[in-house]
Amino acid sequence: MVISDFDRVRLNGVMIDPDMVKVTENYGCRVKILITPDTGSALTACQVMYLSPGDMYPVHLHPVSEDVIIVFKGRGEVFVGDRWYEVEEGDVIYSPEYVKHGVRNPSSNENLFICYNWQVPYISDFNCLPGAKDQFFDVKVSPAISLAWRGKFDARIPDTGFISHINCGALFVEYGAPMRFIVWPGMGARKVSLHRAEHPPGFEFKVHVHPDAEDTILAFRGNGQGYLGDRWIDMKEGYVLYAPKGVKHGTRNQFSTGTPFICTGAAAPPQSDLYRLAGYL
Repeated sequence: MVISDFDRVRLNGVMIDPDMVKVTENYGCRVKILITPDTGSALTACQVMYLSPGDMYPVHLHPVSEDVIIVFKGRGEVFVGDRWYEVEEGDVIYSPEYVKHGVRNPSSNENLFICYNWQVPYISDFNCLPGAKDQFFDVKVSPAISLAWRGKFDARIPDTGFISHINCGALFVEYGAPMRFIVWPGMGARKVSLHRAEHPPGFEFKVHVHPDAEDTILAFRGNGQGYLGDRWIDMKEGYVLYAPKGVKHGTRNQFSTGTPFICTGAAAPPQSDLYRLAGYL
């Protein structure tokens, strides 16, 4: 029996090197589509967006899906709800259903602006009901709320999305090193979660499984290793590990010295087993 690449990913997961993924154009923005249900995930789509100065991923909303964006490199601006906000590396943007969101790199910037983006559930334009398709908007150019002023506005508004940071969120220490629940049911998310895990030199988050959730782990800063199925695999900054539900996975910083290895994990649906272990359920 021949096992297809789709079946292999759906059953066993995959480690994804973005350098091995071709660049495509999506709505005028360069993206690399790392994984979707069309290539083996159950619910999750993950892509990386590369915005040169002057580029914009247009403002839109998802009638069915929740959306999470993390700023991987550079500074830029995101649209959430009804206005633009300046954002920088480590900022996390959450948009539930029917909340407008978009990304742009102002022409005044000099550097590339790179964001990773998760959509759950991913709905293909080719096989969904008309009412489930994304809606796009021509938003007038307007100034963004600056980083210095952003904290004076309520960017954590119920039912309208929010902006946070990988160093914020509910604390989880039961695995021996600090994790943060950033996007999770405790702040209103229902379909997707995003957690941050920090690995000091020599530290390993134990190999585990989630009985009800698939996990999509981004090597956000530094290099380390990810466990998938039955072996450890090197992870470089920007790599993504996809683990289907029930598949063993973990992360570690195998180096004895140096800087922490920082990962973010996006799960679909949110990982109730971790929230129960932490005492939040």
